[in-house]
Amino acid sequence: MKKHALLFLFTIGLSLISWHSHARQLPIYEAQAIGYCEQQLALAQQRGLIFSIEEAYHCLAEAYANSGDYKKAYAYERLRFAKHDSISRTRNTLPAAFLTTADVSRAKRIQTSNHSRSFISTIRENEPFISPTLLVIYSLAILLLSFLLYRNYCRTQQINRLFYQQTEMLVAQRDSIEEKSWKMEQLNITKDKFFSIVAHDLRGPINSLASFSHLLANDLQRLNPQEIKVIAQELNKSVKNTSKLMENLLTWARLQMNNLHQYPSNIDLHKIVEENMALFHMTAQQKQIGLLIDTHPGLKVYADESQLRFILRNLIANALKFTHPQGTVRIVTQVEKDQIKISVEDNGVGISPELAEKLFHIDAKHSTIGTAGEKGTGLGLVLCKEFAEKNGGQIQLHSAPGKGSTFSIYLQQAIG
Repeated sequence: MKKHALLFLFTIGLSLISWHSHARQLPIYEAQAIGYCEQQLALAQQRGLIFSIEEAYHCLAEAYANSGDYKKAYAYERLRFAKHDSISRTRNTLPAAFLTTADVSRAKRIQTSNHSRSFISTIRENEPFISPTLLVIYSLAILLLSFLLYRNYCRTQQINRLFYQQTEMLVAQRDSIEEKSWKMEQLNITKDKFFSIVAHDLRGPINSLASFSHLLANDLQRLNPQEIKVIAQELNKSVKNTSKLMENLLTWARLQMNNLHQYPSNIDLHKIVEENMALFHMTAQQKQIGLLIDTHPGLKVYADESQLRFILRNLIANALKFTHPQGTVRIVTQVEKDQIKISVEDNGVGISPELAEKLFHIDAKHSTIGTAGEKGTGLGLVLCKEFAEKNGGQIQLHSAPGKGSTFSIYLQQAIG
């Protein structure tokens, strides 16, 4: 827009300059007349013809007066009067014959000068005349045209801006629709996974409970104490699996509905690791697995305590689940820049690369039986990933079949 405004002002200036130049420009016929008179003066001065010099001065005075240069016209007129006085003084001293001849020559020169003036008048009459009024009209027409062009440009720019705004709005609406469509697709996947977990994993433990409770209710008299003990142990295992499954499902459902609030604070990492390891002391003894802690006392992280406990419980339970008897499960902490790395290591069965890609996605079915027949839903690691990200961190997995697995959580280090 600035360029066009400058162009508009430049057009106005050009129009005024054009008008001024036309008003001040020396017409062609005046320039020819001045040139003719200057040639006449030069020739007369060369030959010493005093009468011709006077006539040349008079011719130049008239030519400059017609051109509007009155200063030069006045100067040449003074020269003519001076030359005329000089001729008058000389006339009294010259012989009569010479004067007669000079007068004849002067008359001829006057006639020639008159022919020159007649020639100038003829040129002036035939030259097309452009009056100042026409020049003003011409300039105004140019100004009007420039104004119309400028106004048209402004309207075009306004239309273009509106068009771009509409385009941006349409693009934003399209992106919003695509995002909502993607979210709906993810919700459908999540819903399918939820019902799959409920239909498959929850139905199994409940069926086990129903079967064992039926045996105890109807065949208790025929069962010996050892058989009753086995049934009681299976019942206990089914109840624990069902309880854990229900806990994960409820937590996951609350997380999806954004009803799970966060309360981050500075947490003593060494203390919370020891407390969560103690929860699995009995399970580790039953499978003859060693539990090791390699943490730094006083090390603190900034996170939600309940969510951090959930992450540690699930990672320790998974490590015990897939570690053979006589194996070890170890928790190691270390500081990396402004983050703290919490690693849960085991020397169990390990995880294949194909399965490792599916572990943190709810839309993939990957529940695996543990080394002692333990069952799971595959939902715990999904929740661990979401909780780590909600606390500004991330989770990583390093594993190989037969060489164990290491799950690492990166969280923010507490300040102060």
